Amino acid sequence: MEDTENPSGAIQEAVTLMRAALRSLDAARTNLNGADAHLQMAIDAASGVAPLGEGASIEDEAASLNLLTVDKTVVRAMGGALALFATLLSRQGLVTSAEVGELLGIFAVVTGEEDRTEGLILGCWAAMIRDLAARQG
Repeated sequence: MEDTENPSGAIQEAVTLMRAALRSLDAARTNLNGADAHLQMAIDAASGVAPLGEGASIEDEAASLNLLTVDKTVVRAMGGALALFATLLSRQGLVTSAEVGELLGIFAVVTGEEDRTEGLILGCWAAMIRDLAARQG
C-alpha cells in the first residue's frame, strides 16, 4: 500500500480509510473503549493537525487562529443549552451525556472539513458536553 512515488497520496488514502472506519464505529453505537478517540487522534496526526497544548481549550485554539468570528456569548449559551438537553436525554436513559459529546465531536471534525469556523463552534459545544459528562461521573 506504500506509495514511495507519492507519499502525500498514500497519507491521503490512509486518512480517507480512517475516516470511513470512524463513521463505521459511529454507526455501530457500541462501547468503543476509546477506539474512536484514538482513531480521531491518528487522523489529526496524519493530517498535520497539532494537538492542543497542556491546559489549552478549543476556545483558546479558535481565538489564536482568529477563526471564531461569532459572538462568544452566543456560542457559550448554545453549548449550555445543548449540555442541558444531553443531561435530560441521559436521565431518560436514552443516551449518556458522554456519548452525546463524543458524537458531536465527530460531527464537528467532519463539519470542520467544509467550514472550519462551524467545526470549531461544534467542537466547543462537544467539549462543553464532555466536561459536563466528566463532572457527572
